[in-house]
Amino acid sequence: MLMLSVPFRLPAQAIPERIIEIISEGSISEGESGTEDILVLDDLNHFLNHPVNINNTSREELERLHFLSFFQIHSLLEYIETHGTLNSVYEIAYVRGFDRELAEWLDPFIFYGPPSPSAGKSFSAALKRPRQSLTFRYQEVAGRRAVYESYRADTSGRASPPLGDPSRVYGRYEFTAGDWIRMGWTGEKDPGEPFLRPPNRVLPDHFSWHLQVNTPGFVRQLNLGDYHLMLGQGLTSWTGFSTGKSPEAVLIRKRASGIRSYHSTEENRYFRGAAVEAGRGPWNLILLFSGHRKDALIPDTIEAGEGFTSFQTSGIHATRLQLQKKDAIKELAAGASLNYRHRRFRMGANILSLHWDQPILPASGPRHLYSSTGNRHVNASADYLFSSGRLLVFGETAINHNGSHAHLHGLEWQCVDRLNLVALFRHFTPSYSAPYARPFAEAGNASNETGYYTGFHYQPAPGWTFSGSHDTYWFPWLRYGSNAPSTGHETMFQAERQTDGGIGISLRYRSETKQADKAPTERYISLPANKEKHALRFHLTYKPLSALSLANRLEWAWYRQESENFCQGFIAYQDIGFAPSGRPFSGWFRFAVFDTDNYDTRIYAYEHDLLSVFSIPAYYGKGTRYYIVLKSSLLKKVDACIKWSVTSFADRETIGSGWDQIRSNRKQEIKAQVRVRI
Repeated sequence: MLMLSVPFRLPAQAIPERIIEIISEGSISEGESGTEDILVLDDLNHFLNHPVNINNTSREELERLHFLSFFQIHSLLEYIETHGTLNSVYEIAYVRGFDRELAEWLDPFIFYGPPSPSAGKSFSAALKRPRQSLTFRYQEVAGRRAVYESYRADTSGRASPPLGDPSRVYGRYEFTAGDWIRMGWTGEKDPGEPFLRPPNRVLPDHFSWHLQVNTPGFVRQLNLGDYHLMLGQGLTSWTGFSTGKSPEAVLIRKRASGIRSYHSTEENRYFRGAAVEAGRGPWNLILLFSGHRKDALIPDTIEAGEGFTSFQTSGIHATRLQLQKKDAIKELAAGASLNYRHRRFRMGANILSLHWDQPILPASGPRHLYSSTGNRHVNASADYLFSSGRLLVFGETAINHNGSHAHLHGLEWQCVDRLNLVALFRHFTPSYSAPYARPFAEAGNASNETGYYTGFHYQPAPGWTFSGSHDTYWFPWLRYGSNAPSTGHETMFQAERQTDGGIGISLRYRSETKQADKAPTERYISLPANKEKHALRFHLTYKPLSALSLANRLEWAWYRQESENFCQGFIAYQDIGFAPSGRPFSGWFRFAVFDTDNYDTRIYAYEHDLLSVFSIPAYYGKGTRYYIVLKSSLLKKVDACIKWSVTSFADRETIGSGWDQIRSNRKQEIKAQVRVRI
């Protein structure tokens, strides 16, 4: 059960920032950072423009809101079935499992219509009022253009200069007609990549298009172009948004949505071709075919066409060497998923077959003993979900073409109205592999891992929330960074208090112990040693004025690996948000101070960003950072947003290296976005 607080209400047609912050911070695992569009924000934006009729909806539709638990959705639907239509947000607040804050979260995404089908679900009405939007985004770090030009000019001493300028350019067009038709395109040029010049003269380096048609007949959905495939609990295929570990236990279970149109900037993890979803009653069948080229590394010692050693996932094609890896292999994919859905249980069978025009060559070393080889890969799985009263059981079992298997099984138990318990077990054999898998796991993939996860979420009284989790895992075979089988465990605990006066206080503690290779001294081969990292966070939000919101955070992290020196780091920041009532603009300002001994004590912190974007950079080193974000809707159909950020380091004279270097200790970045709605 997810009970979260909203520090203030934003104007209509804006997602509450606290929703984005908690979901996105829960999605980032150790070692990840950056800025990216995510599917969850796309879903929330869709329901802002096409609100759900709360009196005529389904479990599948409500699950796409992402912040409602299984039991909250069940309680809401049961209330409507028993007591009739809902008429206001105040009534939702009294539904079992809800409170005032959660009801206010839900309010922008729904409307209170009659239980009969609404006009918004009529095909003719939807075609009469289609929605179109065109988004353009520009981003650049100051001070890099001179370095780029220098590298291009000095071709004799620089083996791999960038072919383009240091800007990042993004464009997206979207057409929607109610819940019936959705189509559009997405294009992006990364820093250093050529655009409107050889060897890419017209289109940006990444260009994607999609068409999705939904119908109420036997053929329920048709997808052409690029699309996501999200099945079961992610053991076979999961290309969309995936949550990481979070104190909010409701985020652990994946909510499979089958095929969905794709419009992200991730350049390799998607399918391109055709997919169809059909069925009658509770039966649902998905069939798909895909064919597109993927980035791969082909060593110079191998003749063209003889094979490749690994997939490349960075998506950066700024130099001639990087362009050699672009679209190096052709992938064909075919798959199917058959599902039966009942009110109390769901069952599914999934299969995905991949074929490449070149084989994966075996890598040397004992760590790669179980790595996949050859030019064909097949994964099949069976998944289930069963609920009875306050108990929900779910899971998936998978097998690949060589007979290796993977298992993931979990449960959610609502002991009482305000206490939820979750437990999850996973076991992935070292020889199991699935190129598109992304289950709940410490390592992020479905291979070489066994673990147990438990968590709870408890509200002893209105305004009070306690949540926590513990995860124990081990890797039975060697992995990157560990020359022997290794183990680890992670514990998180969080306490929150939200007052009626709009003050929110939270305290979070996180502890992780993981084994990793230690730098060798007298040994030739290093052995894993315990690496401990702890973090303590204090977060405060308050609202002194109706148009003003403030937030403070103080976080301290400390790290040690056996006999190595003790390392630590901290970050402190002040956020100021303003959203004047009745005014077409809002904004955020942050000033942060950080001081960490090294990269191991880095601290991740959510940042406010452009529309439909989240940003969680890693703070490390010693310095200060400040930024300002301004959002405006000065014109009725035009939204504009700009972010300017400055990071100053006190422990270095240059930032970055190579052709990405900044010859200063000061990094300035500008982002600008315009969205036109028709």
